[in-house]
Amino acid sequence: LVEVIEDSLPKEAERIDLQPLEAYESQALIQSILGVVDARAVDIAREAEGSPFFVAELARHAQRSAVPVSLHDLMTDRLDRLKPQMRILLEVVATATRPLPVAVALQAARSIREDIGEKQLVWLEQDGMVTVRGAGVQCTHDRIREATTAAMHHQTLRQRHLAIAEKLAERDAEPGLLAHHFHGGGDRVRALEAALLAGESAESQFAFGQAAEAWRLCLEVAPPDHPDRATWLVAMARALVAAGKVEGVDAMMAAVAIAETGEARQLHREAVVHMVRVGLLDRAYSELPSVMKSVGAGWPSSSVGAVAELAWQAIRGYFPVFKKALSDADRERLDFYSELGSSLSPFDWIRGTILSGRAAIVAGRGSDPYWAVYSKAIQGANLAASDRYDLADRYLSEAEVACEEAPDSLPVLALGLAANHAYHCRWSQCHDWTARGREAIEAGMRFRFTSHTLRIFEMGSLAQMARYA
Repeated sequence: LVEVIEDSLPKEAERIDLQPLEAYESQALIQSILGVVDARAVDIAREAEGSPFFVAELARHAQRSAVPVSLHDLMTDRLDRLKPQMRILLEVVATATRPLPVAVALQAARSIREDIGEKQLVWLEQDGMVTVRGAGVQCTHDRIREATTAAMHHQTLRQRHLAIAEKLAERDAEPGLLAHHFHGGGDRVRALEAALLAGESAESQFAFGQAAEAWRLCLEVAPPDHPDRATWLVAMARALVAAGKVEGVDAMMAAVAIAETGEARQLHREAVVHMVRVGLLDRAYSELPSVMKSVGAGWPSSSVGAVAELAWQAIRGYFPVFKKALSDADRERLDFYSELGSSLSPFDWIRGTILSGRAAIVAGRGSDPYWAVYSKAIQGANLAASDRYDLADRYLSEAEVACEEAPDSLPVLALGLAANHAYHCRWSQCHDWTARGREAIEAGMRFRFTSHTLRIFEMGSLAQMARYA
């Protein structure tokens, strides 16, 4: 089909991609058409926004009429003068919003009117309204698409969406695209089916932004009493958080409000961590006392209390600890302290260090050799950050010995040593350990929220190495 279309074009035609014109280039083009540069030229150049196609169209209109016209009015006039078959095809292409397979565009248009064929597509392209690239077709300019969709009645737009959706469904198109067009076409049942598939597919590919939009669409098209609405809200919130979107905070707090008690506590913790990561520190600090209470801990709100806890953590390693298998509650606290501490450290070093220290204390109770490495490595990094280098070296040396019994703890050991080298301004060694840590994580070793912090130290070491190179 593409070959048929290309064969229909003049053989000597050559496609040239034009960039937006500079002001003087627009003036030159207008002068070549009007023969003069006057006040009309300024209006035409401003309205066309550098598009050679629109500059030429507006200038030709000025040749025919002394009445000034906006680009929107000009496009509306051109649409009104199109033959019905060409307009339907153009409306289908414009409704797609992105390149549509030529075959789909033609089939969708034919489902509305049977006498639409390749020649209408060729005429639209020759008229500058659409562009065919490879096997895809799209409007030549966003202003053409916007004018075309704006001129359509609501029912017409729905019909075009549904026609596209039906033809895409026959080709097993990506579910996100199907969901968009079924929704636009008013078919809420099939839109929901496609959106569910789109959300699951996007999450499996770690495309969290797309996943969030899919779950949002599920919430929009599903009945108010659908039993899975709460599940989709949580999925959307977590996808927005994973994508690093600020709106993930409000979505997560909305999910907290409707979740069962146990899940609500976990979602509240995730929301606070995300508040920190997106820079909403005041909001995070207002939520932290209640979140800390949910894990059986306090929040060091005063500077005196924070310094006192740091001092206690520094000497606690001298006291014997009874080892045990960590309970689910212990792991829950450890995970929260680790993630929040690593996220908070770049903004509030003291409290971030306290939280990391709390994670190390919880880990230090674990009988698994992995937890011994975790505890010693994190405490060593915290002590190095406090300029307690001798004690830090002791903890880190013990962590290295313990790592021989638990090789899968290498990522957390790498984090502790990288931090230690960073605090000594040994940037090359810091970078080497971050690289070893990342390689270990990629090899499938346990990392317990060290990946994010490793990345921070890696970027910092690279910046410092470049500075002093």
